[in-house]
Amino acid sequence: MKKIFFITSLIILSVSCQKENINNNFNPAGIKAFTASVEVKDTKATLNEETRKSEWVKDETIAILNGTAKETYTASVSGPVSDFIGNDMGSDKYLAVAPASAHKSAQYGDIENKEIPITIPYQQVGKKGTYDPSAAVAVAYTENTSLSFKNTHALIKLTMGASDIKKIEFYGLNSDVAAGNFTVTYNEGNPTVECTDTENKKTWVEFSPEGTYFEYGATYYIAIAPEKYEKGFQIKFDGAIAKTYSEVIDIKRNKIYDLGVIYKPTEKRVVGAFNSWDTSNYPMFYMSTLGLHCALNVKVGNGQFK
Repeated sequence: MKKIFFITSLIILSVSCQKENINNNFNPAGIKAFTASVEVKDTKATLNEETRKSEWVKDETIAILNGTAKETYTASVSGPVSDFIGNDMGSDKYLAVAPASAHKSAQYGDIENKEIPITIPYQQVGKKGTYDPSAAVAVAYTENTSLSFKNTHALIKLTMGASDIKKIEFYGLNSDVAAGNFTVTYNEGNPTVECTDTENKKTWVEFSPEGTYFEYGATYYIAIAPEKYEKGFQIKFDGAIAKTYSEVIDIKRNKIYDLGVIYKPTEKRVVGAFNSWDTSNYPMFYMSTLGLHCALNVKVGNGQFK
C-alpha cells in the first residue's frame, strides 16, 4: 500500500502556505494524502537561484519513521509544493527527516518523546549561492495528515575574496561540536539538538567545491549544528587560517551567520573580535584592518537570502 505526503517547501527566511497548489483530489484506492503546513522562518530543500527561495527537488527523498521502522519517500515533482510517495506504514504517529540520507541511525526514533536521530555531515560540497542539500537537515512530527518541518542547523554564509581555493574548513576552537550524530527533540515545533554520540562528534566541517576551485566572488553556505562556541571559531582556506572569531558565540538553530568577504591570509589579515553577538537586534559588526569591512548579520526576513 502506498501513502503520499504532500509537502510544501519550508523557506529559509519567510514563506506563505500555497495550499491552492495541493491536489487534494488525488486519493486513489490504497493511497492517503498528507498536507504539510509551512511555518515562517523554517526550511528544507535546495535554493532556487532564480527565485532565491528554497524548493523541493524531484526525486529527492525524506525518511519517515514510526518508532520501529523506516520508509523512504520520494518527491514526484520539483517546486515549492511536492508530493512524497512511499509505502504506508500503517501508523497514526510519524517522525520525518529531510533529507533521507540524514537518518543513518539503526534507531527509528522515539515516537512518544518525539526524539529523532539525525546526522549533520562534516564533509560537505560547496554549491555557489546555496548550501549542500545533504547537510541542511530538517525534521517533522505528525499525528494526523500534516507535516511541519523544522531546521536543525544554522548556516555560515561567506563570500570568496580569494581564488584558487580548493578547501574551506570551519573549526570550533574549544572542541565544540560542529557536525556528527545528534538526537533532535521536536519539542512542539521548537526543536532542541543534542550531540548523543560523543565518540564520533566532529569539531570541524570540511567544505569542498563542486569543481576544482571555489569561485571568486561567489557566496557559499556551510551547515553546522547549533552550539555555543566558548572560544569562537576559525575559517581556513587550504589549511591556512583565513579568519578567527575569538569571542563566545552562541550559534542558534535556523539562523544565517554572514561572515562577509573572506580573503587569503597572505592577502588580507583581520585582527580582533566582535564586541557583541546580540542577535535580538540583528546587528552589523565591523572589524577593520587594511580597510576591510567584515559583517555578521543573522537577520531573518522576507523569504529571501540576503
